[in-house]
Amino acid sequence: ALYKQKYGECVDDEGKDFDYDEDGTLWIKSVTVPTRSSQEKLEDQLTEVKALYKQKYDESVDGEGEDFGYDEDGTLWIKNATVPTQSNQEKLEEQLTEMKGLSKQKYGESVDDAGKDFDYDEDGTLWIKSVTVPTRSSQEKLEDRLSEVKALYKQKYGGET
Repeated sequence: ALYKQKYGECVDDEGKDFDYDEDGTLWIKSVTVPTRSSQEKLEDQLTEVKALYKQKYDESVDGEGEDFGYDEDGTLWIKNATVPTQSNQEKLEEQLTEMKGLSKQKYGESVDDAGKDFDYDEDGTLWIKSVTVPTRSSQEKLEDRLSEVKALYKQKYGGET
């Protein structure tokens, strides 16, 4: 009775899956039944991730009481497990190897070739070889930036500066 008073229809009306509003517009009633809740989906994904972690690191992330502890003062300490990654030394060595390869590709000789970084002339004088790669001067860089700004100005305002 209260429902009918508030909403204008009886709860027991079955079979009426449509209605018309005061403008005569047809409204079709529908009920959506969720297949699985978001909570269930997240729990399934968490279970899958935990299984993959155990498979990879051969230990459970759900260790019983292993992820925290208390010291003698009663302070809570949360334990942290880090997965070792490549060390800085290994990264630098890889970058050095890559740079040596690029240098050999560009200049045709390895920086590691024995005896290639020095030589003796016919008088016996030691000559140390060095390669200087020319860089652009500050003046050239500024001129390039000025040209770029002028081109942008011309593009935006249509005139010469």
